[in-house]
Amino acid sequence: VSNLSNHSKNYYFYLVQYGKDGEPCNLYVKHAQDLYTNSEMSPCAYVVRFDLEEPA
Repeated sequence: VSNLSNHSKNYYFYLVQYGKDGEPCNLYVKHAQDLYTNSEMSPCAYVVRFDLEEPA
């Protein structure tokens, strides 16, 4: 959706860099149009994991 011409002007990506201690150390805000200009689009897969137990 973010790379459609009528949406790309309104989308931003927030990229978080983590240090060796696992804590966030940098935040980069990238406008979708700018990011797509200098990037390569390729399909990817993802996994969603969750616990089926109800919280107490």
